Amino acid sequence: TIRVWSLIMGSRYVPKALSLEVAKKWVHSGVWSPESLCKLDTAVRAKRSRARNFMYADQFSSMLIPDTQSSQMELCPLIMRELFNKTSPCNDDGWHYYYTHPVQKFAPELMEHIGEWNSLDVRETRVFGAEGMIPYVSAWIGGPGVVTQAHYDVANNIFIQVYGTKIFRCYSPSRAEELYVYPDAHPRARKSQVDFDHPDLNIFPNFSEIGPPCFEFELQPGDALFIPAFWFHHVEAASQSISLNIFSESKARVLAGSVFSTTVPFEAKLNTTDKAGYLKALCHSLLESLDLSPSEFIDQYIYHSRYSPLFAKGYTMHGERQPLPHSEMEASMNNDIDVSIENICPDIGSKFKSISEISDAPADADHVRGVSMLVAAHLIEMWLVQFLGKEFLIPSTFRALANV
Repeated sequence: TIRVWSLIMGSRYVPKALSLEVAKKWVHSGVWSPESLCKLDTAVRAKRSRARNFMYADQFSSMLIPDTQSSQMELCPLIMRELFNKTSPCNDDGWHYYYTHPVQKFAPELMEHIGEWNSLDVRETRVFGAEGMIPYVSAWIGGPGVVTQAHYDVANNIFIQVYGTKIFRCYSPSRAEELYVYPDAHPRARKSQVDFDHPDLNIFPNFSEIGPPCFEFELQPGDALFIPAFWFHHVEAASQSISLNIFSESKARVLAGSVFSTTVPFEAKLNTTDKAGYLKALCHSLLESLDLSPSEFIDQYIYHSRYSPLFAKGYTMHGERQPLPHSEMEASMNNDIDVSIENICPDIGSKFKSISEISDAPADADHVRGVSMLVAAHLIEMWLVQFLGKEFLIPSTFRALANV
């Protein structure tokens, strides 16, 4: 653990290739190959889709924004031998197959063959006295051409290729606006809405400005990669592929969690218009304290980058409310309540400052700024639902909050 830690920490807050003896040992064991894994009688539920792009959807988030894409992917019960037949380049049934699951759950007998995996537990939260999430090992199995849609994780990730070839394209957290991330209230939160193969620039115009990835890695068997929390990565299997990864707690996630846990006191008896005015004042004060333009951030970074593409595709919120007039929201702000972020949440500034210090390398300033912006967007979305309810996740609300 100490050796791996020294390889990835104390330098820049960017993805980096790692040379790990444990990764080479796992490959040379022969256990992590289709021929060996086919001997398992394990039953699995693989994902399959006519499209090659896969992304995880959180079923528990569906209570906020419905997932209209869920019908494009289905679960398929298979045994291991069938899974590898389906992910073989010889398979021509017209489906793409993908499987991922913690190794401890689907094949605990394999854990003895990765006994040194604990050496890849790099919970950086230990540096400031918190144990954080418990790390675990997951397996990723897919056929040639299968893609894991561009997304970011809130944990640190060490990824090891044990069979076949995978290509990682990594983008800075600061590129969220060009990647059109799903809203945090959506089951596909943290993923890009853009089909990289066929981007619709009428719906995603800023994607034309994404440019080449900040880093691109081609992983062969025995190669390893570290991806810091909040870095976007778009992953493509260049062949039938088996990979292992270990998620570990990140300082960025713990600090973001402390922001989200900040209590915002307000009178429940306030009418909806007054709540909206309170929310608007609070959001503007927060963004100004972060040297961000409130109107531009809410209108462009949150609404146009996250929600507008959904509305362009016909999304509607069931039970949505009538829009709040700008004038009434403005009037509701002209009261005796000091709705400054310093007064309402006096410690939130120091929490965001801690996020800005996850790297002190000048070259990382843009990346770290991107993390703060992702956290701020999530916080504002959370406040909107808390103050007004999910039925106000509609265009007019964002326009009113942004003053546009």
